[in-house]
Amino acid sequence: KTFMDVSLTQLKPTKVVVLGQVVSPGPHILTTSGSALSALYAAGGIKFSGSLREIIVYRNNKILKKIDLYDYITTGKLKDDVRLTNNDIIFVPNRKNSVEVKGELRTSAIYEFKVNEDLTTLVDFSGGLLPTTQTNKVNIQRIIPSAERKDNNIIDRKLITINYQKLTD
Repeated sequence: KTFMDVSLTQLKPTKVVVLGQVVSPGPHILTTSGSALSALYAAGGIKFSGSLREIIVYRNNKILKKIDLYDYITTGKLKDDVRLTNNDIIFVPNRKNSVEVKGELRTSAIYEFKVNEDLTTLVDFSGGLLPTTQTNKVNIQRIIPSAERKDNNIIDRKLITINYQKLTD
């Protein structure tokens, strides 16, 4: 009989650079699994101004992967994470579109929107509507872009009321 016992005493460290909207940008040594998520953790996390929807991983000056953390945050599934190698770069850009949700939802918060997403996506992000939610009159307060504002008009917002129930039927 032959018996073999192999033990790993130390993981090989991975040197990566984390840039953009993180708490501590710069080079970081990862002694753990070397994933994009662990690199963000090593950099102190993403700032409030940073995007959670489009984290870019570069390898050899080419985009290797774009990671959207909303699946991880809302469902606990991390399908987009990638194993990093030496000299990979993780870039967290500025957040582009933000929407604040308040009211009869499971989770009121500020969410980041992509171009192809709509109100139903926002409701999904928030965990859904409460049973007490009135869906025939949903108020949306929208900021009017500065280019569309009148010269002397100080009003920068408009109120839109929609029937969410008809939108989802």
